[in-house]
Amino acid sequence: MLALIEEFSALFGLLSFILAVVSIYLFLRSKKEKKPMFCIRSINLIGDLYNKIGGLEVYYKDKPVSNVFSTNVAFWNNGGEVINKNDISQTEKLRVVFPKGKILDKEIVTTTSNSINFEIEQQNENEVILSFDFLEKNDGAVVNLLHTSKSLKDVKFIGKIKGVKIKSLSEKNGNGPRGSHRRVLINLVFILLAYTLLTFFGFPVESLINPAWGNYSGLFSSISVLIIYLYLIYSEVKMPEEISSYMNTTGSIPEKVNS
Repeated sequence: MLALIEEFSALFGLLSFILAVVSIYLFLRSKKEKKPMFCIRSINLIGDLYNKIGGLEVYYKDKPVSNVFSTNVAFWNNGGEVINKNDISQTEKLRVVFPKGKILDKEIVTTTSNSINFEIEQQNENEVILSFDFLEKNDGAVVNLLHTSKSLKDVKFIGKIKGVKIKSLSEKNGNGPRGSHRRVLINLVFILLAYTLLTFFGFPVESLINPAWGNYSGLFSSISVLIIYLYLIYSEVKMPEEISSYMNTTGSIPEKVNS
């Protein structure tokens, strides 16, 4: 049994070391990456009223409307490398599109800095173009769009930035399946970290220390797991504070423009 424990300890130490090296590499690489991110949150403003109040008519600028939505769209650079205006594809510009809807109004709710010169331009009745001069790390903006639509899911973020993929926050670590799996992984690494630290400091846990190495095995494993844990925490995608405070309103109509 002891031989099996020692073999597992050596294997665990080697595996944790390899993962620690990979984590350091990914951390250093992430400091020089462009990471464009977007997040979309919508609410239905009047659609449910039609089902509750018979004969109800709603007008916007003297035109009848139904199923009106307010959608907040956040876009920012989560990476350490600057995204410049000329990084945006001229044939596939950054756009927010409502394939089955019509945009009634648009505005920039907030920007992280006036110097980025973030702008929106309505391309046609169901599409707006987003543009900016540059985005440093955590630079970005929130745009509010008032529009008709068939459902909350009837909105698309389209466009290309040279050399990188534009990712949705929900795909990365939001409320979707990938976010849940990531949190489980972080919790698992935290448990392994606590276990190896307890072992190293002499808590009566019998396993991970190889007697032939003394406490160096436990120290080696603890440092490796700590590096992995810190990288997972660092790599968590978090919306910049200036943006998240507006996105937490979940698509509600803003009271002011810019900040």
